[in-house]
Amino acid sequence: MARVDSLIAWIPRRFRSTTREQWDVEYTCGEWDYLRSVGELARYSVIAGYCRHHKRQGSICDVGCGEGILERALRPTYRRYLGIDVSEAAIRRARDSERPASASFECADALVFDTAEHFDVIVFNESLYYFPQPNAVLHRYEKYLNSEGVFVVSNVIRRRSRAARLGIRIAWVALDHTYLRNAAGARWEVAMLGRPDRSGCTH
Repeated sequence: MARVDSLIAWIPRRFRSTTREQWDVEYTCGEWDYLRSVGELARYSVIAGYCRHHKRQGSICDVGCGEGILERALRPTYRRYLGIDVSEAAIRRARDSERPASASFECADALVFDTAEHFDVIVFNESLYYFPQPNAVLHRYEKYLNSEGVFVVSNVIRRRSRAARLGIRIAWVALDHTYLRNAAGARWEVAMLGRPDRSGCTH
């Protein structure tokens, strides 16, 4: 993987650094309420579809889960769902909603989060490009995947997500990807990613 990592080092870094307090203010003020709108429905549906296709009744970890919108889109087709988010306000909203006993939410910083669990799918739904080193985050979470586990990653197509979108293409195998555009003109790339082979090549 040394060659891949050296290539990734040359990708321009553009990310939004947001504090826990800022996230809490934004969720409390309703700045993220639009995620429940019909304009976001297709993206959530594709993410949920990839999760179901990979393993119905599988175990899912949602990194940057916000208030748990994806968890509701996945019901009742998972065995276990764990959502983590740095925002206490978002996690409170997620916990306040009715949810199955097989779903749980934790307030945690994704860069230091640790668990003994392993998952069939780990989702980064519009969260990967918020990290200064997106690909390093995927490498960190690889240890929480089951042997045949996959990542499902959604990235809005904008300059700020460029490093994340390029990085995953270099270092991971795209099992499938699709592009979406809603009526307002927002565009996304949603991909299901497998591990690179152990020789260090990605294709």
